[in-house]
Amino acid sequence: MTQQPKSEDQRFRDEFEPLSTGSDEYAFTIPTIIEKVIKPLSHHDAYLDIGAGHGNLTRHFSKFFKHTVVVEPNAVLFNELLDWAKTNGVSMSGQIAAWTPNVKVEGTFDFGVMSHVLYYIDANERPDFVKRAFDLLKPGGRLVLVTVADRGSEIARLYQTFFTPEYYQQIPFADELYALVQKWGYKATHIPFHSDIRTTTKPEMFDVMSFLLLQRVNFTDPATAAQQDAFVDQYLTRENDFSIASPGGIVTLYKD
Repeated sequence: MTQQPKSEDQRFRDEFEPLSTGSDEYAFTIPTIIEKVIKPLSHHDAYLDIGAGHGNLTRHFSKFFKHTVVVEPNAVLFNELLDWAKTNGVSMSGQIAAWTPNVKVEGTFDFGVMSHVLYYIDANERPDFVKRAFDLLKPGGRLVLVTVADRGSEIARLYQTFFTPEYYQQIPFADELYALVQKWGYKATHIPFHSDIRTTTKPEMFDVMSFLLLQRVNFTDPATAAQQDAFVDQYLTRENDFSIASPGGIVTLYKD
């Protein structure tokens, strides 16, 4: 029996898995966002998650709201998340779509999340990308943006090594994003955090690197593959495993 080739969505999901299971980011971001953003909300009716991915945040946050709406372009991840919601009695609906101006979402929301999504959006399109979600918030609502941080970090070195200088400058590092959203006119707060992504094998770290680099780098090219291997050997190899420091920040926008 001939094995069917994996879809692009499935390949994306497979590369996401080592990062999803190997990152310790969620041990900080989940309780912090719950305590500092979600619990203080005056209402907990509706939650909007844009680019929910594997649902690492969604599965925790959705339990605090009467209904959750997910907008996620990856069909495999979207269907897995809605299957989880159905199994666990969580009210959830949504669309398999990117967050474009053509996407229409009914209702308004008390809380919204864009976690590690802005990298996929051109810098000049980000103000509108954020505004379209913010405009759906009820008065008193909050929109959380999570991105990487620190241009002196290992993940920044990864970007510098494999991205063009022009594209590297577009990466929305959290402290810079915090300053930027205030220039856009938002009331905001910023909570920095440190995290590491660990894998037990080098091939898993290769998958993590490909995912962190937004699948923009062709590692099937022999020269680039050799550069990837050398990068892991020089910077990411530890005594018993592999890891990359991936600090980040939680930027929260407030709607009065």
